Amino acid sequence: MTYRPVLTYIADYPAAELTEHLNDIAIAHLVVEQRRLCLAIRDLSAVRAEHVRALNRAQVPVVAWLTRDETESQRFYRFSDGDAVVARYKEFQAWSIQNGLRWAALGLEIEPDLHDAVHFDGEPHIDTNALIRRVADHWHIESATAQFQALFAQ
Repeated sequence: MTYRPVLTYIADYPAAELTEHLNDIAIAHLVVEQRRLCLAIRDLSAVRAEHVRALNRAQVPVVAWLTRDETESQRFYRFSDGDAVVARYKEFQAWSIQNGLRWAALGLEIEPDLHDAVHFDGEPHIDTNALIRRVADHWHIESATAQFQALFAQ
């Protein structure tokens, strides 16, 4: 049996720019080339929902890349953001149901805390003291692990 990888394009645009980038020609290309689209969920707007419905009608598999709301200063999540991820997922789930959206998968971007990095001669390095404190904080790790496991179980 031959394995054929599925190429996935990533679309990370504000809602106002989606129409320019996810037009009929782009959707037709995704269909003909049998591509999947990973769409950054920057907002839960009617415009974004309409584009997802158009992709669903064309049977393009869409991966929801769940980011923080576009108005927040950072878009990705940290390991300690379990509550924020769960809250955002609940909003996303309600929006998806309300708008009849189908998803092939859900993606989360979880980045390390940049406060753990220190700069030496302009180059970032890991602050080992902060890293050791974080690793030794078993409650923090266990709590975040439990929150993410509960979310993934949904």
